Amino acid sequence: MMTSSISSDSKETAQNLMMRTILQMQGPVVTQRVVHRYCGVKLRNTANLTSHDHFLDAATQLEELNLGKLHKLHMSGPVSYAFVKNPPEQVEKVLVMNPDLCEVFDYRMRYHQPISKAVSRSQVKKLVELGIIPDYHM
Repeated sequence: MMTSSISSDSKETAQNLMMRTILQMQGPVVTQRVVHRYCGVKLRNTANLTSHDHFLDAATQLEELNLGKLHKLHMSGPVSYAFVKNPPEQVEKVLVMNPDLCEVFDYRMRYHQPISKAVSRSQVKKLVELGIIPDYHM
């Protein structure tokens, strides 16, 4: 029994770490590739942040907290997922109530940065075509 509680605790810790990482990435759009590319190696190895499942689980939980929306993008290649953060004005109350996720100031600053170059042009183009993000983010 002790082993199962340890593994569930470590899974929860990895998920919380992934949630914080997603919120602290630059720009309003985050993909698993962005997390993998810009997260430090030590951090990735500690929480296995390269796992696609961890990204989807954390993004889904962030969506439940109303911090953004996970979008499934059907493109010519394999299906990809993008988490689009909500504007800082919409999430400020949630972040104040959950200070362990991200500081409001940091979220606001990073949200207004350009979309990471690790998000492919085709993914950005698809998000613009669907009306999810404005075209000035390209």
